[in-house]
Amino acid sequence: MAVAQIAAGDPAGATRELKSLLLEYPKVTQLYGALGQAYLANNQYAESAEILEKGLNLFPRNVPLTIRLAETDMRAGDNRQAHLLLLDLFDVVEPTPEQARLIAKAANAAGDVADSYYYMSEFYIMNGEMSKSLAQLQIALGLPGLNPIQRARFSARLEEVRSALAREKHNNPQDSNGRG
Repeated sequence: MAVAQIAAGDPAGATRELKSLLLEYPKVTQLYGALGQAYLANNQYAESAEILEKGLNLFPRNVPLTIRLAETDMRAGDNRQAHLLLLDLFDVVEPTPEQARLIAKAANAAGDVADSYYYMSEFYIMNGEMSKSLAQLQIALGLPGLNPIQRARFSARLEEVRSALAREKHNNPQDSNGRG
């Protein structure tokens, strides 16, 4: 019912319900996420972050809670914190395509443009769009101010993508017009 209230534009009503449920069931992970979502929908960033952090203290690196906290941080303007939070999570858990897009967005908003291109390249790889991934990596490598670790990581990934594209071309010699 509370999730429906959030969707219907009544996050305050959902908040009351979820707080009550959370008192009764403090070990239900989803309640922390839903309450964080209700606070966020009501533009209560500090409250959202507080309840999500409490949930993460109980359930470290829980993917839905971490994603919600990163979204809260981004809405509150703390893009650097969102980026760091997602980096920590994705060091342990393989991201989904949408999560890769989220970390690209957080990196860009935090001013880490090179990593933003890198994560978008990962998004394209996950979606089987190797040419788009290649383009993102080439842009990233062309940016000024890359540190040696970024340059090495981006270059290594670029070679992997080029190899995958070469294998793809070898296995399917037809060009985009369907001719051999």
